[in-house]
Amino acid sequence: MKNEKILTIIKGQEFKLSLKDKIEINDIFYDQYLEAAAMLENIVANEERDKQPDWKKAETENNIIAFCGERGEGKSSAMFTFINAVVNEKEQKESTIFAQCENVKNTVFSEPIVIDPSAFDNVHNVLDIIIASLYRKFSDKYDVSPERFANYRREELLNEFQKVYKDISLLNDPVKMLEEEYDYEGSIEKISKMGESLRLRRDLSNLVKLYLDYMMTEDSRNQYTSKKLLIAIDDLDMCNANAYKMAEQIRKYLIIPDIVIVMALKVEQLQLCVQEENFKNYSNVLKNQGKIAGAVIDVEDMAERYIAKLIPKSRRIYLPNVRYIENAKIVYQKNEEEIIYADKITNSLNASLLDLIYMKTGMRFLLNDEKMNWLQPDNLRDTVNLISLLGDMKVPENDSEYLDNIEKFTEYFEKEWIPQNCELVNYKEVQNLIRVPYLQLNSEVWYFLNENYKKSDKKYVLPPASFQMERTNCFFWILNWFTTYKNSMFDKKDNKFAYMFEILYTLRLNNLQRSRCYEELGEFIGGYIWGPSFDDIIPNAAGDNPMVRSRFFFSTMSVYNLFSEKVGNAFNITNELLDPNKDYISKLSENDKEKEYKIFNWVMLGLFSNICKEITDNIENPPMVRYIYNSNIIFSNYRLNNPLQICLENYIIGICSLESLYKKLNIEILGISKEDFQKVIRRIENDNSNKIHAFRTIFSNIDLIMRFHEYCWKNRQSKESGNKDERGKTRAVVDRFFRNIERFYREYIDKNFEEKLNNLILRDSDGEEAVINISELYADLLQRSIEESVSFEEKQKQDKVKEMMDSLDFDVQPDEPLQSVSTYLKNKSAENVLKNVKNIIHNMKRYQVRHKDEKVEGDNAGFIIMREYAIDYYQRVAEFWVENPKLDIPEEMSKEYKDIAKDCSKYNEEK
Repeated sequence: MKNEKILTIIKGQEFKLSLKDKIEINDIFYDQYLEAAAMLENIVANEERDKQPDWKKAETENNIIAFCGERGEGKSSAMFTFINAVVNEKEQKESTIFAQCENVKNTVFSEPIVIDPSAFDNVHNVLDIIIASLYRKFSDKYDVSPERFANYRREELLNEFQKVYKDISLLNDPVKMLEEEYDYEGSIEKISKMGESLRLRRDLSNLVKLYLDYMMTEDSRNQYTSKKLLIAIDDLDMCNANAYKMAEQIRKYLIIPDIVIVMALKVEQLQLCVQEENFKNYSNVLKNQGKIAGAVIDVEDMAERYIAKLIPKSRRIYLPNVRYIENAKIVYQKNEEEIIYADKITNSLNASLLDLIYMKTGMRFLLNDEKMNWLQPDNLRDTVNLISLLGDMKVPENDSEYLDNIEKFTEYFEKEWIPQNCELVNYKEVQNLIRVPYLQLNSEVWYFLNENYKKSDKKYVLPPASFQMERTNCFFWILNWFTTYKNSMFDKKDNKFAYMFEILYTLRLNNLQRSRCYEELGEFIGGYIWGPSFDDIIPNAAGDNPMVRSRFFFSTMSVYNLFSEKVGNAFNITNELLDPNKDYISKLSENDKEKEYKIFNWVMLGLFSNICKEITDNIENPPMVRYIYNSNIIFSNYRLNNPLQICLENYIIGICSLESLYKKLNIEILGISKEDFQKVIRRIENDNSNKIHAFRTIFSNIDLIMRFHEYCWKNRQSKESGNKDERGKTRAVVDRFFRNIERFYREYIDKNFEEKLNNLILRDSDGEEAVINISELYADLLQRSIEESVSFEEKQKQDKVKEMMDSLDFDVQPDEPLQSVSTYLKNKSAENVLKNVKNIIHNMKRYQVRHKDEKVEGDNAGFIIMREYAIDYYQRVAEFWVENPKLDIPEEMSKEYKDIAKDCSKYNEEK
């Protein structure tokens, strides 16, 4: 396992170059420093070049080490930290990065010459700055202690400075160079001066050798076998106007023995500068080619090859993207000892940053499947800025302090994160959404996500929804879009685009939560988070019963009465029940002694229920379910909205915003004031504060909402074996659901959480407490609903049979035509049998009317017996049909029909 890395940030030094005195093994760039040390060892080890003849020295071993990366990734800090380790003799000997670098240890390095390309102008260049720096260092040292140096050495070095200076002057002044070299009236001795400017490389090499000898102490000259001049070039690519010129000077004159160049740059930017120069130099050729596209490719290829020669790929050290640094932590401190924040849990820089955000703001953002989060900046500089912002925030102790920190983080998101990361739309449009009303927010975000989804080709097309929501601009649809992007779109730009809005919604929801605007929070969420997909996270949602456990219908009267029984039993009172034979309720009397318990009943009903309707557009299409939240449960005429849809999703969302139940229930009409209602719900909130806070935390953070669904889906199975009846199995399923929530909360939010979320505490005004077990209550609701449904279905069947039997009570006129009757059954469906038997009865009635003068009933007692037998057979077939509408009648009934048709054949003939 790799050593744990630590990103240490010192307060007050966040925005400076991070130059470290010592390279620790836990430094986040330690691996890159190892690479640089190996490259330096390779450069220093190539001493054989000094022994080669001049003609072989035309191509010197490349002496460049380049720290490469994007802006803000820490290139400059890494470069200077490495250089500091190289020139510091003690650090060089003790540092583990040089453990295998024997040649480096035997080499003494000069104080580095630092070149800042941004200071260049059209007059001075790289060579000017290097020579000036060398001379200044030599002069300063000589002025301090001239007696330490022999005059001949000083003169020798000065002469070499003079040579190089002249070479550079001639190089910078081509006219002067021609005057010096070509004097047609002068002496032949001037031939020796021809090409003097071409000797710059050799003179510079000699100067560096003399300089190193002169500047090194006698002990250093005796102790080390090699001497090197270090040149540091920071951001060579930043000076666009002169980048190519500088690169050329480095290539022609500085790749020589005894010099090591360490630079920090963005390679791609330097390559663009070279491309631009190539376009200028070959502009006429490119115009004449006519094939611009091919010419552009050629120029790009030329630039790439040029950069590869100047800085070989084997000498490039690419710094890691901070988003992908694993096994790393953050330490933010004031000084060497006082630590402001230190992550002691996670093993990822990403996770460490997200934990810091949670500690300071209470907002929980999670890593995705790739162990990263789009919220984290993609470079070290911006990461340090964010850590500094968070580190300077006060560690909050109450909602007001959390809210202050959320406001600061929102400003960072608005002013810095959005402009840097919003690529697919105008970022100002997104910034404007931060404070708009929530319904407008939903509408505009829906539009952005939908438009981008339609434009994207990198997606799996999903089928349209088979249900409706009350509003098209509700929170449910936004969350549905987030899930769609996560599961069906595979372009990272699209994923980041959607995550931008996930951050925005997390900010808005947490702002409401910390402001304690719980009623507004309930309005924002709107009653549904998952809707139909909630079935996926309830263990064994269907069970063995005909109703789905996760969501089922129940008559409003029955729901209220069940809660009334439970509350009455819990507090040992006689709680009044509603009359199930009525479809309306009455206003409460002003002096109702059981008012608070009736409020308990209504609160429980409001928590568990929502309205759901089946909408039929036309006969051909099956009905579509519409989920409703804003419809009142009690209408203004005291009638009840019936039936209710019972679901645990309603409960866990409703508990977050108990105040919003007052409007949802519309119980003001019953004479219950908001003040009386608030007294009851405040007691519920106080007695269940940890449970309610847990649900509010989950539903105020989009990452938690989405991860919660995944977590419960993966852990949805429950043990239903044993002697449990259907009610016991349902209780086990609900228990498992709440245990999943508790484990999820401990894993992602608070490992010390010990509450049982399915225990709801109610307390009356006398201080008596009652614990309502939600698992038992939900199991009772489902069981009662099944029983009511069975009774209702049985009554429906009976009513249907009665309706069919009543249809036989019809009159027939003598002149009505005979109805067609099959003598035996080819089609044995119950519907076909009923049709034929009804026709037989019709024909018998016709026969009776046409022969009434013959006293058929009196003369032929068999007629009455046959008619009653046919009616009885019709009833038995009807009862079979309502039970088995799609099955054929049994063989016995088929034979019975054949006998009836035969016995009644004379009534089916014209006589």
